[in-house]
Amino acid sequence: MLQSPWGARTDAPLAAFPFLTDAVLRQCVCRTFGDREPLVTAGAPVPDLMIVLRGRARIMATAANGKAALLQFVQPGDLLGELTLVGAEDAAKAVLAIGPVACLAIPQSVIEAQLATAPAFWQLLAQHIGVKLLRRMTHMASAQTQAFKYRLAELMLTVAVAGVYQENNVQIADYLGVSYRHLMYTLRQFREAGLIAKQPGGYRLDAPAMRAFLTAGDR
Repeated sequence: MLQSPWGARTDAPLAAFPFLTDAVLRQCVCRTFGDREPLVTAGAPVPDLMIVLRGRARIMATAANGKAALLQFVQPGDLLGELTLVGAEDAAKAVLAIGPVACLAIPQSVIEAQLATAPAFWQLLAQHIGVKLLRRMTHMASAQTQAFKYRLAELMLTVAVAGVYQENNVQIADYLGVSYRHLMYTLRQFREAGLIAKQPGGYRLDAPAMRAFLTAGDR
């Protein structure tokens, strides 16, 4: 679905992207996606550089045995398609929406005509790639330094849509580096503590109680 970017509500500070001049913005479009709809299709060409304006998404990879693995979560202000743009990735990984998502798409033709010779554009691109890398490193380090129950609580608060958490438990267990059994045990503890309530397809979060749990915890 395409529409004019003007007036689109955004949770990403566009001031952080100084290359988005009026001339560039006039040639961009705002793309909106529904829950679980692909922002990027695995292996497909990525014709635009996209800035996530609103909502969250998950980056997925498929192993040779067909198993889907969760690699990273995407949030407002993140870029999509930058690895393909700089030639670091030949085949794009799948990116799936978590609830409604809006992105500002900058067509490849606009990049080639107006941004390709702008050093500030490439510097910002490199900075965002570095931030993504650091985020993955922090995620891996937290598995060794932070108790699992707190990592799970933070993740549930981060990716819940309208207070409901609906992630795949097998993928989340792999992503957080624990067994499926340990994940389910911890979710049961959360239910018994009144932090979450089971409902069809996921869990309803008591967000204030969950935040209080994180604040009070010795992490």
